[in-house]
Amino acid sequence: MAKVEDLPVDQLIAAIDLPQRYIPLPDETTFVEACCHSDVFRPKSVFVPVTAGAASGLFEIELASGQLTKRCALPGDGQYFGAKIGHDGECYMLFVGNDPLKQTGKVYSCDLTADAPTAGMIVELPLPYQPNDIAIDRSGGRLLIAAYEQTYNLLTTRGQVLNTLMIAAKRSSKIFMAPTSGGAPDVFASGFNALAGAVVCESDNSLWLSELHNLARVPLNDPKNWERVSPFNPELLADNMEVEGDEVLFPFYRRCVGAKTMTNIMACQPLVGCLFGLAKCLWKPPAKVGSVDAVGEAAPAEAPADEFEDVCWGRYNVKTGAFSAMRVDITNTKFDGHCTHLEKVGTELIFVNYLKKEILVVDIAGQADVQAGGK
Repeated sequence: MAKVEDLPVDQLIAAIDLPQRYIPLPDETTFVEACCHSDVFRPKSVFVPVTAGAASGLFEIELASGQLTKRCALPGDGQYFGAKIGHDGECYMLFVGNDPLKQTGKVYSCDLTADAPTAGMIVELPLPYQPNDIAIDRSGGRLLIAAYEQTYNLLTTRGQVLNTLMIAAKRSSKIFMAPTSGGAPDVFASGFNALAGAVVCESDNSLWLSELHNLARVPLNDPKNWERVSPFNPELLADNMEVEGDEVLFPFYRRCVGAKTMTNIMACQPLVGCLFGLAKCLWKPPAKVGSVDAVGEAAPAEAPADEFEDVCWGRYNVKTGAFSAMRVDITNTKFDGHCTHLEKVGTELIFVNYLKKEILVVDIAGQADVQAGGK
């Protein structure tokens, strides 16, 4: 048995035994990063933008039955990242093109109350910025889009941590804002590390962000006076965010040993060119989505180099500063911990793994310590 001091940081998080089930996504899926949910509009469903080439689309999953329904088609020349849905049934999805140095990042919207919903582009970001997550500010009638500067010829997807850290050292990420009806975006706030997640916390009148190994609070009425918060071990990288009352919830999608130290080193500009050259030498194409049909099946040829075997997530109380982390042991399945999104629906937690063709549903009913934020 491994000594405690030898365990990776994620395995030091206390594991909890919770009921789990899995809902498959379309066989054509090549990438999936997020889902979204409304407590008002079809509250027993989640909506998932699925990247699948010509078969890309926005899918509705009825959680009780697991039924999967394609609600609208999406352009197939890129990948879909963060998504949010309003209580009015309008769904907003982020698009990053296959050539992010030349293709502009976009926001697509789809009115799911329509008899035959269609998606249309409503916001186009200026190059070199590409979107990663989106939040809805209902009080201001606007979208807040977390975007990073796509400077290097390497995709800043989940497998490209070195490139992400190079972007983080520049602190060039921005939040763009645009009306919910669409239009030209303006800069809402700037100076961030690589941005991963965004959510509006109405009880705090603020936008909360994940900068991988930090969180950040941006007041909605005073965005220049934002502040950074570091409630968890910086070797854990947080991703898309969810809000529940005074708490923000987020999955840890991987660990990166020495991540913060590396970022500090990268701030020394003479080293940046050298490390960028190294990154180009070591770069491999992003991992493809592997099959999840059978336990014991061979791993895909381009599986991620790191191991992150269990689903881990954190929750942070924006009023009290209380933080807790939890882990679900899923070693008996092929679904691992590379989860980029967490969505809470009633007493269930929905996890999206960007390397898999299924979502994980964890039932926390009756688990008072989990619902209260851990022990």
